[in-house]
Amino acid sequence: MTQQELARKQNGDISFRRFQNLKLLCQSRSYGVSNVTGHSYKNTQLCRNPEKFIIFQYTFQGVGELLLNGERYMVPEGKAFLLFVPSNSIYMQSPDAALYHFIYISMFGDMAMEIAQKIIKKCGMVLTIRPDSKALEMLCEHFNKIIAYPSSRDIYDEANFTYSFLLTLLKEQENNALAIRKEMPDMVKNILSYIDQNLADPSLNLSRMAATAQLSVFYFTRLFKKYLFTPPQKYLQARRLSYAAQLLENEYSMPLKIIIEQCGFFNESHFCYLFRKTYGMSPGEYRRQFKYTPKTE
Repeated sequence: MTQQELARKQNGDISFRRFQNLKLLCQSRSYGVSNVTGHSYKNTQLCRNPEKFIIFQYTFQGVGELLLNGERYMVPEGKAFLLFVPSNSIYMQSPDAALYHFIYISMFGDMAMEIAQKIIKKCGMVLTIRPDSKALEMLCEHFNKIIAYPSSRDIYDEANFTYSFLLTLLKEQENNALAIRKEMPDMVKNILSYIDQNLADPSLNLSRMAATAQLSVFYFTRLFKKYLFTPPQKYLQARRLSYAAQLLENEYSMPLKIIIEQCGFFNESHFCYLFRKTYGMSPGEYRRQFKYTPKTE
C-alpha cells in the first residue's frame, strides 16, 4: 500500500497550535484528511481573522470548490489549491459533487509565506499535482507517521518538513510549467514572448493577441487554453500582476504610479483591487515584506 493509499484511509485533524509562540521561518500549523459526502463541509476564512497562514489542500477524489473575492475555482481530483489566510474566501465540497476526499496542511512563517507566494505567482492558486508527485508523497508519509506515532511530533522536525515540502512543491510546479512550455507550438511561445514585451501597453488585449497570432479570436483562445490552462485575458492579467510584484520586491524606491504604468494598468484603484484579490494584501503591505532596513549602530 502506498503512502497516498494509507493516508486516504485516515480521517482526522492534527493541530500544532501550542508551538506558535516560537517563531521559526517555516512551521506547520495543522494537518487533516477528510472524506465528505453530505455537503456539510464549508470553511470560511474572513479577513477579520488576525492569524496569517497558508493552506495547501489536495483532492484525492471528488470535487472541491474555492470562492475567493467573488471568483470561483474548481478543485477536482488531482488538483490542489494554495490559499493565504486571512482572505475573503470560502472553500467547500462542490454542490454538484457527491464526494470530496482531501488532505490538507496549513503552514506559517516568513519563509513559508515567501515560497508560497512564488508558487502562486508562477502557477496560480489551483495547482496540477502529478500522480507521482514527490511533494504529495512527502505530505502523505508525514501525516501517516504523526497519526501512527503522536509522541514523535517535534517542532524542529516539523519546521524542517514544512520547508522541504514547500521547496519540493515549488520545484515540481516550476518543472511542470517548463515541461508544458517545451510542448508548446512555436506560435504559442512567440505569443508569450510578445505578451512579455508589451506588458506596459494598456491597449494590449485579446483581439490584438489573436491578430498577432494570425488566428481568429475563437481559435486563438481555444489553442491558448490548451497549453496554458487559462484564457489569454486572464494570463495577461496574471503576468502584469506578477511583474508588478517583482518590481515591488526589487525596486523599493520606484513610485507605485510608475509600477502601475509599467505593468499596463489603467488606474491605481483597479490595480490595487486586482493585486489584493490575487495576493491577499495591498501592494504596500506586499512591498514591506521585502524592504531592507539597515541596522543602526
